[in-house]
Amino acid sequence: MKKPGFTTLSLNVPYSKDDPHKSLQMPLYETVAFEFDSAEQIEANFKGEYIAHVYSRASSPTVEYFEQKLKTLTGANVVLAVSSGMAAVSNTIMAIAGAGDNIISGHQLFGHTYALFDQTFAGFGLETRFSDLKNETQVEALIDEKTRAIYFETVTNPQLEIADIEMLSKIAKKHKAMYIGAKPTKKWLEQRYSSAYLRDPLMDLGIMTDTLETAVMWNNLLPLWKAVRRYLKSRGKTVAMVHISHVYENGANLYFTFLSPMKKGDELEDYKQYHQGIIETIRANNGSLSHHHGVGRTLAPWMEEELGTENMQLMQAIKNHLDPKGIMNPGNALGLES
Repeated sequence: MKKPGFTTLSLNVPYSKDDPHKSLQMPLYETVAFEFDSAEQIEANFKGEYIAHVYSRASSPTVEYFEQKLKTLTGANVVLAVSSGMAAVSNTIMAIAGAGDNIISGHQLFGHTYALFDQTFAGFGLETRFSDLKNETQVEALIDEKTRAIYFETVTNPQLEIADIEMLSKIAKKHKAMYIGAKPTKKWLEQRYSSAYLRDPLMDLGIMTDTLETAVMWNNLLPLWKAVRRYLKSRGKTVAMVHISHVYENGANLYFTFLSPMKKGDELEDYKQYHQGIIETIRANNGSLSHHHGVGRTLAPWMEEELGTENMQLMQAIKNHLDPKGIMNPGNALGLES
């Protein structure tokens, strides 16, 4: 029998309980609380003898089904849905370590993760011992009977450091520290340059989709948001979404995502012109060309306007000195000549 594909699996994940109205798709439960049949049933639930949803802040049928679907699609043993990446990191570490314990971590971490380990966890008595995770001797020297986990990110952001997964797993197993395993990381490494699962099918249906990000000062954030949204919605049947990702004292990072029908027979040029209009609208409202995702071929034409001629010449001189043969990402780096 042919193994079911991604779409077939996704559409046929069973509900944990039968829907009373036989809905073909899992309904969205927007209620806050859930009813029990008796006081005895509530008591049993609080004792952990009867499992049921109580309060949506903790669990709901909608989230439970989402977890079950991810479990089916990924082959995971268990899936727990949380509201952010930081929640995932903190829940994992706090489940296996507490006051008086320690974890080993690399220095090269996402900024908020570093702050969580170095400051927040320290306040609860959980020590983080930072190390060069490429140095086996250094890592092993930091481990003692209170070490509960070795934490690393790969590829690190923004340093692009790659951990030696096999070496770290060997050390973790030797000292009985927590080891989640290499499979999730290796799977991510295999797929990190793949397009989002739905992007290609959407384009086959004549729908363009993309995400752009910018940084903007607080006093310009609302005008920029309104202007970009107005431009995005200037095309008929366009869906426009935005969220704030990074927040600072003087401003924030905005992500704009859109879905819009393409002109049949002229899709590429249509996308280029629409994308150019978005960038021009961001620039006209004092938004930066990028926040942290870098500048390649698509954004290179605006680099001189963003930095100024003298700064571009300085960057070109630095590149010429460090890369005399022009082998570093030719034609893509910041709009500089190879």
